[in-house]
Amino acid sequence: MTLVDAVVSQNEAAVYGGGVYADDSAVNVSHTRLHGNMGARGGAFFQEGAAATGDLRNTLIYSNTAAAQLGAGIRSQAGVVTMTHVTLANNINGAGYSQSTTDGFAVNSIAWGNEFGGFWVTSGDLSGTCSLDETGNAGPALDPRFVSPGAGEAYHLRQGSPAIDRCAAGLAEDLDHVSRPMGNGYDAGAYEHPLRVYLPLVHRG
Repeated sequence: MTLVDAVVSQNEAAVYGGGVYADDSAVNVSHTRLHGNMGARGGAFFQEGAAATGDLRNTLIYSNTAAAQLGAGIRSQAGVVTMTHVTLANNINGAGYSQSTTDGFAVNSIAWGNEFGGFWVTSGDLSGTCSLDETGNAGPALDPRFVSPGAGEAYHLRQGSPAIDRCAAGLAEDLDHVSRPMGNGYDAGAYEHPLRVYLPLVHRG
């Protein structure tokens, strides 16, 4: 399954995967928002099966809920999950990302402001590259300084964010299809901070 430029919102599953459920399958997600979904495990995205692969890029996962406290944003119970320029924020009753018996890769990603932590590992291997993680498993616990997290639901970066220009390499566009990089490096998370030039006022007369 492939999701591109999609919105997956306000769905509910009695058991697994409020937004997306994958069993021994390949799922590719890019330039997509998953929010307001609910599942017992994996509020937004649930994966199982040894052959399962989840590849998420330039994706924002926020305000989802896990009834069983396992992966309020993403829950993987097998396979491989790769997250590149993904932001997981304000997910409720679980971590932003939770895995068991999975090979997880968090690249240029942010997990911050989730109820039970950022990137959480029960078993398997999790590799973090140029990411920010409130739990400290996939990167340092540095506040990314979102514009208006939580009720404001605005997850662009504010000036001075440690996510800005953090990464030496990255994808060519962000979630909004804005070109990367805008500064001296690629920003972590789903959004690239705009490069602004301020000119001094000139008084005449």
